[in-house]
Amino acid sequence: MVRKIIRYFHITSKYKGYPLIIDAINIYIDKYGECIKITKDIYPILSKKYNMPISLIERNIRTIVEACWDNDKQAVKTILGYKTAKCPSNSEFIDAIAYRIVKDYDISLLSLGTETDKQIEDCES
Repeated sequence: MVRKIIRYFHITSKYKGYPLIIDAINIYIDKYGECIKITKDIYPILSKKYNMPISLIERNIRTIVEACWDNDKQAVKTILGYKTAKCPSNSEFIDAIAYRIVKDYDISLLSLGTETDKQIEDCES
């Protein structure tokens, strides 16, 4: 599910942050309902797993979030659930995707629209 959403934005493994954001969202989902601080609860886990400094983890995830924003601002706004004129922070983006997955559990219920849902399904094929 996480990969399907990320790949909708044309984000692939060519980005160093690709596995990082997928893992970050999955960790967030696993801890959903708890008070989660991305810098204290998620980045250190990823840092240890990938043997990278936290600063690189943060930067690589930010690159993914910015690429998603650049590729389809309207879809990002829909996932966020509110209007915004600027790119969301890493934690806003991760929280929004995790929320959608936890609450909806079905990509077709993401309210992105029929055409967008079809594009997401095509990306997975």
